[in-house]
Amino acid sequence: MQRVRLKFAGGEPTLNLKLVIDLHEYARDRAAEAGIGLEAVILSNGVALGERSIRALKARGIQVMISLDGVGAVHDSQRPFANGTGSFAWVDRALDRLDRQGVRPFVSVTVSDRNIDGLPQVVSYLLDRDLPFNLNFFRDNDCATPFQGLRAEQARLIAALHETFDIIEARLPARSLLGSLIDRARLDQAHDKPCSVGDSYLVVTHTGHIAKCQMEVERPITDIAADDPLRLVQIDRTGVQNVSVDEKEGCRDCAWKYWCGGGCPVLTYRATGRYDVKSPYCNVYKALYPRALRLEGLRLLKLSGALQ
Repeated sequence: MQRVRLKFAGGEPTLNLKLVIDLHEYARDRAAEAGIGLEAVILSNGVALGERSIRALKARGIQVMISLDGVGAVHDSQRPFANGTGSFAWVDRALDRLDRQGVRPFVSVTVSDRNIDGLPQVVSYLLDRDLPFNLNFFRDNDCATPFQGLRAEQARLIAALHETFDIIEARLPARSLLGSLIDRARLDQAHDKPCSVGDSYLVVTHTGHIAKCQMEVERPITDIAADDPLRLVQIDRTGVQNVSVDEKEGCRDCAWKYWCGGGCPVLTYRATGRYDVKSPYCNVYKALYPRALRLEGLRLLKLSGALQ
């Protein structure tokens, strides 16, 4: 069966949760008529996620993804409120609320220069709560601090992630982390592109415009009035070009290419001016992939009882 996955993201979608639910229910009904499977997830900063909202999401089977970039002041430094105060306590409260109602959210950690030293602590926090998570490297966009202001220096990033992996190795979870530990890498399945941008993915803005990627919402390709907006996204040659890793300079002969996919094309273009070259994070990926595979091997040995 064909499936569609909707992600309600922001801005902050919980600030207009009624619209999110209305859109989901509309999509659910249309999908049922067409014989298409439907999944939905809401990406939230967690600060406005109350008990009633959680019940509404749970009742409709809408999954929850929470952005959390650190514990305490580390998170607060990266995600303060408009008045400058921190938001970690609010996110922590939301995670408690979700747990009480039997909802296990997925946690997205954005890794930048501001929170890199707190990675071991936040991963320990997530392991304590037995929450699934992934680690995503900061990507420049027109609404963020410039890339140079948040990009972590590579040697420091590698060291921090090795320290984080030490924490994981001491507390191996039941679930696999092969698709979660190193940015866009999916070490659990081969792929020649890092994501589905330009293929089976599109972004609908609050104005009804359609872009190829959330990183390029300011450059829409078409709008919801088009007969086949996905086809227009697929044939577009003006926006982000998600070329195969086999076409990327510096990737063609790499042993890791089908597990890496060449890295985020938008990030690469903004750093290099080209889509057909390797990611600026290439050296970080190569330094960490062996360790990530080792963690998975140890996890499987632990589950089998061979590792005590």
